[in-house]
Amino acid sequence: MTTVDAHGNLHDGRGQFSTQGRPAVSYDLTAPAGSQPREVPAALRASAPDVSYEELIAMSSPTAPVTARLAAASTPYPGVASRAANDPDPLVRAIARRGWDLSDEDARRLDADPEVRRITAVMAGLGFRRS
Repeated sequence: MTTVDAHGNLHDGRGQFSTQGRPAVSYDLTAPAGSQPREVPAALRASAPDVSYEELIAMSSPTAPVTARLAAASTPYPGVASRAANDPDPLVRAIARRGWDLSDEDARRLDADPEVRRITAVMAGLGFRRS
């Protein structure tokens, strides 16, 4: 199990500051776009002011990692929620349910989805609220 100490250092039980055999990656949030290591989390890129619609579509592809799909589903761009509403992962669909431009049909379908209902109930219990 990987844990993070008070200083933001990763510990995974395999030795001091080990990250499962890979070196830790450092991110400079002030660096120009494109200069970051390839491992820049999708959440950082999805929320960047210069993210393109094409990048969001690529991030929301069913073949993209679920973290990328979650990041894309959380953005306020038109059409993203509808795309995420059809995602195979229930967590992505639950995030899509909060989309401002979700169609009534998609909203009804997600409201009836037992996996989405379970996740939104947990999120509500943790203080998250639907937009």
